[in-house]
Amino acid sequence: MVTVFDGTNLLITLSAPTGGVLTVDVKIDLYSDWKEFVKLADNARFAQAFDVTGGDPIPGGQFISGSFFVRNDLGWRIQTTDADQDVTFNGNLYARDSTLDLFVPRPTRTVSYQLNLTANPRDLSSTDVTRIRQHLLNRQYTDPVTNRIDDFDDAGVLLGSADLFEDDGVTPWDGVGPIRRRDKYSN
Repeated sequence: MVTVFDGTNLLITLSAPTGGVLTVDVKIDLYSDWKEFVKLADNARFAQAFDVTGGDPIPGGQFISGSFFVRNDLGWRIQTTDADQDVTFNGNLYARDSTLDLFVPRPTRTVSYQLNLTANPRDLSSTDVTRIRQHLLNRQYTDPVTNRIDDFDDAGVLLGSADLFEDDGVTPWDGVGPIRRRDKYSN
């Protein structure tokens, strides 16, 4: 994959998709490519595009996974090519400022995205697990056929929706083992 960094306009342009699909490894295709961009010529003069956290050791010989923050607070944005495409970001990618856009649509295009959260129950608090189980078992929130969660407030206003799957991302979650939650958003 070839990621283009435009330091003057603070724009990260992703590669063209293959067959309408593009998979982006956040650590390699964004963060590492940006580090290489900074090393070239006079590119270190541009605003920092990423912050990163993670890699710290935790008990059990494991490490905290890396999380990469796009410095949208400094003006950086991500855009795709002008082709119709589905883009999957593998890794933890966040906007440094959640009140500002992270993605810039091309003219005449819109950006819709899904947030996929993969978690193991040991990474969830007991409150999270209880709430997920309540959603799965409560018809007010979960459609047992589609395994879709619709979360309403006391006034009946839809707060958000999500789908729960086994870690394979396809099989509806049975309430045991790793899960993948797919929340729906658009802008």
